[in-house]
Amino acid sequence: MSASTGSDRAASPLGYGGVVTLRQRKKAGQGALRFVRQYPFAMQALWCLLSGRTLVVLGADEGRVRRLVAALALFVPGPGRCGERVQAWLSCPFTLTDLQRWKLIGLQRVATPVGSSMLYSLSRYSRYISILDADQKTLRCPPYRGQLLANIADHRTYIRRGSTYFLHLQSTLCRLAAKAFLFTFTHHLHLPVSSTEEARGRGGSTPLLPAGAARAGRGGQPDTALPQPARHSAVPTARQEQRSSNF
Repeated sequence: MSASTGSDRAASPLGYGGVVTLRQRKKAGQGALRFVRQYPFAMQALWCLLSGRTLVVLGADEGRVRRLVAALALFVPGPGRCGERVQAWLSCPFTLTDLQRWKLIGLQRVATPVGSSMLYSLSRYSRYISILDADQKTLRCPPYRGQLLANIADHRTYIRRGSTYFLHLQSTLCRLAAKAFLFTFTHHLHLPVSSTEEARGRGGSTPLLPAGAARAGRGGQPDTALPQPARHSAVPTARQEQRSSNF
C-alpha cells in the first residue's frame, strides 16, 4: 500500500515562490519558538532537519502532532512551493521512497494491526530517520555536539515575539549558508599551491631573490646599485698597531 493513502499534506509556512505575510511569519515563528523553549532536545531535532535527515513525529493525538510538524516545518531546507517535503499527518506505513520525498513526517500511533506495521517500518528504517515521540517527549537521533545552532536553539533566549524570532532565524540560516558556500568553493585557498608554500608551512626558509639576481645586474655586470656590506677584519693592521704602541 502506498504511503500517500490516508495522508494529509500541509503547506509549509516557508514555501518558495509565494509571498509570506506578517501574520504567517508571526505564527510560524511563535510555533518554532515555543518548541525551542519546551523541548530540551530542540537543538538535536533542528540539526536532524537542517542536515537533511528525515524526522518522524510520532503521536496518538492528531492535533499535537500537527502543531509540532507546523513548528518544525520552518527548519526544513527547501520545503517546496506547496510544502511537498512536509507530511503533516500520515496514518499508514511509509516506504523508503517516501523517505526520499518527505523530510518531516507526522505519523499516527494506533493500537491496531496497521499500527503494528507502522512501528515495523519505523524499526526497519531507523538508520535513516530520527523519531520524535510526542507522547513520551523523547527524541531518538544521532548525537550532535556542535555549537552552530546554539544561537537559534537556546531555550533561555530573550526573544518573545514570533515575528522577531522568524527574522532572527532567517538571518542565522543565511549566515550558515554563506559559510557553507565559502568553504565549498574556496577550499583550494587553504591548500598549498606549490612546493614553496609547503616549505613555508613546515618552517623552512626560502630565498627572497633568485640565485643570479644578487651577482649580476644588466648585461651580466655586477649590480653596483645594491649596497655592499662593510668588511670588518679581526686581524689588526700596521697603523692600528702603531697607534696602540704610542699609548
